[in-house]
Amino acid sequence: MLIEAVTGRSWAREVDARITGPLGLRRTRTGFLRDLPAPHATNYMQFTRGGPLVDTTIAIRGLDSGADGSMTSTASDLNRFLAALAGGRLLRPAQQAQMRTLVATADSPAGSGYGLAIFWIPLSCGGGYWRHGGTGLGYQAEPAFTDDGRRLTVSPASRV
Repeated sequence: MLIEAVTGRSWAREVDARITGPLGLRRTRTGFLRDLPAPHATNYMQFTRGGPLVDTTIAIRGLDSGADGSMTSTASDLNRFLAALAGGRLLRPAQQAQMRTLVATADSPAGSGYGLAIFWIPLSCGGGYWRHGGTGLGYQAEPAFTDDGRRLTVSPASRV
């Protein structure tokens, strides 16, 4: 709603114009899709203990219809996005610095913190990584990248 109020355009249009288009994210879609392009992960939920797994891939998509849950992508497109974000190709230097300015949280390990939409997790061997995962009914994604963006991973997984 904020993006639309500021720009006069939908969040999906702004994401397409500012991120997916310029980065060439050809398998990333914004907005609600009735059918997902193949191949795609299948989401399952178990509604009763010991009950059957129910395919909720499309059935619950309407619940995630806003900017927080209605994008679909591939691991390779998400890796390209993360590399651009970490490498400073999406934000101006001042915005990049703000994104990485940490605020400690009470339940986080020592040395970790929350920036603007990303978490910093220190490693016991030195250094650390940035992450921002997402979950929904029947799925979970856990992307992470090093400070310089040279190493990154996306772990998409269905869950019960």
